[in-house]
Amino acid sequence: MTTPKTPANLELATIDLGNVEREELTPLWSDRIFLGKLSILCGHAAAGKSWLALAIAAAHSRGELLPDHHADALQGHSLILNFEDSAGDILRPRAEALKADLSRLHIVRGLRQKGGGDRIEPGFGEKDLPTLDSFLESHPEIRFVNLDPITAVFRAGAKLARDNAVRGVLQPLADIAQKHRVAILANAHLRKAAEASTILHQLAHSIAFGALPRTILLAAEHENGQRSISVLKNSYGLPPPPVGFSITDNGFEWNGVEANRGKYATPPRTLSAAATWLQRALANGPRDAAELLKLCEAAGLSSFQLDRAKTRLGIKPEKAGFKSGWIWALPSQSSQPSEQDSATEDGEHFSAANSTTEDGEGREERGRCECGDILENCANGGSNWHRHWLRLERPKP
Repeated sequence: MTTPKTPANLELATIDLGNVEREELTPLWSDRIFLGKLSILCGHAAAGKSWLALAIAAAHSRGELLPDHHADALQGHSLILNFEDSAGDILRPRAEALKADLSRLHIVRGLRQKGGGDRIEPGFGEKDLPTLDSFLESHPEIRFVNLDPITAVFRAGAKLARDNAVRGVLQPLADIAQKHRVAILANAHLRKAAEASTILHQLAHSIAFGALPRTILLAAEHENGQRSISVLKNSYGLPPPPVGFSITDNGFEWNGVEANRGKYATPPRTLSAAATWLQRALANGPRDAAELLKLCEAAGLSSFQLDRAKTRLGIKPEKAGFKSGWIWALPSQSSQPSEQDSATEDGEHFSAANSTTEDGEGREERGRCECGDILENCANGGSNWHRHWLRLERPKP
């Protein structure tokens, strides 16, 4: 083993811990979000992460106490970098419903030349972090920054499994938070539950996502329809109790503190979330199964969760035509099943189809993938992650 050589003009710089000045923490939200620190708010799709971040900004704009906050309420401005929701039809209506002081919420539209100018270049990435640093330098009134989602800041093609790639974004954000005494909250989608055993492993491929932030919050929707925000990691003490919230047609509402500390500090059961997602996806009518699979994976749900949601909602796939794909529809939208249709004991769907060979003899039973190919010829046939629904080709009587 070769020991790396240190340049002759360098040496370690140390300091006695007794000479380190103690830093007093200032909570924006007690035991959850602190000024000068980086935090992450994670959760599955449709868990309410964007609503939560905006509710925190709204309370901060009015100087209003957040639930279970045990210090003086801070009032100030917030900077919002939202890469998924538009400002006009989503962010402003939500902020108005939350009774926010809109003059204290600042939405990043993109980048432009210093000194003004009408031309705005949309987008914001890791190479633009110095502009965030300089903006906060000239706007000390800002005390809360939200990035939604954090993965949008990474350059295209960034390998999030590589620790140095992740630290290359999170460490500058942590430094910016420390330098300007602002609380930075980064929203993050959870990976598919089947690929990880704990929530911190679901957070991302690299451990840096869970290591660098000082606090990690979890937004979750539970089987009973209730939602909560709980603390998975608090570098400064014990996790506080979860706080319930609800999202209805009337908007967002806090439901108070849960009595059981750490009640939801385990991986959330995502069947309810998957069923809710699928129901919304089919609300406007039937859709192609292959399209739904791509959309669900983009939303952070696995094909297995999609299958369970299909069964829970009573959806029975139907063939659109001989050369067409399979169609999913809610029971109220689908046509009546034929007499030949049947369901297995475990709820999977089968349909009978008569077929003959060229010489007129009946073929033996053969399995077909839901995509329509004979199972052994299907490109997905051997993949464990790809759920197949079979239809049997039976010989003519």
